[in-house]
Amino acid sequence: TVLGCCLKDQQRLPEAEAALMESVRLIEQNEGSAYSLAYAEMDLGVVIADQCRFDEAAPHFERAREEFLRCGMHYEANLVNREEADALQRESERAHDAEKNALLVEALSLAVRAAVDADERRFQFPASDARMRWIQRVAEPSRELALSLAADAQDPGLVSELVASWRTSGVVSPSSGLERARGGDPGRPPH
Repeated sequence: TVLGCCLKDQQRLPEAEAALMESVRLIEQNEGSAYSLAYAEMDLGVVIADQCRFDEAAPHFERAREEFLRCGMHYEANLVNREEADALQRESERAHDAEKNALLVEALSLAVRAAVDADERRFQFPASDARMRWIQRVAEPSRELALSLAADAQDPGLVSELVASWRTSGVVSPSSGLERARGGDPGRPPH
């Protein structure tokens, strides 16, 4: 799986696909862990979608999601949702009206679930600087995808609801979050 991901990062997609297919085969043959299989399937789905073969990618995303859920790995299942939503958004750019709308609705459903889950998970971190890193690295990209899809779907009501819910979700600026993590409150002078 590591080789496939390295090849993917180098944009050597056909080679990455072959390496990931071999990973899936070996994991199944050797009765490897369900989460290893899920990661390999998700990465394979991404590589296939990156080659604009979205219909072929869908079963890999579905299998990855099922395996993650079987392991109780709900966050990872929502990573699959985000990756699939991104692939569907790219597919919608090539589609015509009715098909485009159906793809956007499906992508939006996946993306909103992933974004809400990522936002809620920030509270698993006890320190605010760790929460800020989570927001910047995971929650914000998920939010941006959901907002982009809502805009593509021409749903201003949903855009407004998403912005309003995330604006009131308790996100603070990185500088104030770091100050509080160090024991200081930027609104008060130090004792």
